[in-house]
Amino acid sequence: MFVMRGNSMSRSLFFVLLLSWQAMVSGDDLTGAIADFDNRDYQSAASKFEKLRSKNSKDADILFYLAKSQYKTNNYREANATIEYLTDLHPDYKEAYNLAGMVYMALLAEVNIFKKMGMARSAIDSWQRVLDLDANHVMGNYAFFSYYLNAPGLAGGDIEKAREVLARLEKISPPYAELAKGLLNSKLDNTVEAEKHYLRATQLIEDHAGPHLAIAQFYFKNDEFKKSLASFERYQQGNKVWQDPSDAIAFYFLGNIHAKLGNIELARKNFTSALSAFPNKQIQGLVKDALGDL
Repeated sequence: MFVMRGNSMSRSLFFVLLLSWQAMVSGDDLTGAIADFDNRDYQSAASKFEKLRSKNSKDADILFYLAKSQYKTNNYREANATIEYLTDLHPDYKEAYNLAGMVYMALLAEVNIFKKMGMARSAIDSWQRVLDLDANHVMGNYAFFSYYLNAPGLAGGDIEKAREVLARLEKISPPYAELAKGLLNSKLDNTVEAEKHYLRATQLIEDHAGPHLAIAQFYFKNDEFKKSLASFERYQQGNKVWQDPSDAIAFYFLGNIHAKLGNIELARKNFTSALSAFPNKQIQGLVKDALGDL
């Protein structure tokens, strides 16, 4: 029987303790990074997940969190590169493809007109990959619905295709189908029906504040600014998820509501907050224009 003696035993014990300590630190680091992400501190989260990737470059969840953090900090090309690396390693990681579609849509605002169709095509292909892996994926279906409803015809927008996806949503997620019906009826200027479906969505989707923002935008579109403000305040108080708009967009929207209500100083305050909340180039331009119009 082999027996460790003296320095050999000391060295072995040292390495066991070192490995245990490293594992503990890594666990704490991961917990801290996820906490930052959940608290919408995406700048800090991105930095921490980047460090975690350097220690474990093939962990799917770390890579996905990193890509989400990069997306939320407007680093769309870095997010795209991370997603490509992730899906090469883990080709069945469906949530990565859903995020990829969002990243390509964000990149639409940054590329020249000759590349926009390619970006849109890549977004569609990404969402199709989601549905190939899971035909009942709610957010994948909802992304298709939103794209078909809002995209111009030359880029693949098609209201009849949107209706087809809505029929699928009704079967797999009645709550999100209500939200989709609100969007569809708003698009068709059926304001009474749109409001009814939006309100129903806010009641059915209780764990997510997003529907309150959707109806706030609906009210804003229809010049009902006091209702828009009340709905936006409910959104602010509710539970937000990472797919929700950035803080910069939220401040920009709130500034517009106050501007329409004649609350010029509150509008200015929110537009200024938007500029401090890491807006992407498109939002930054819109905010500066809005400040100039006050």
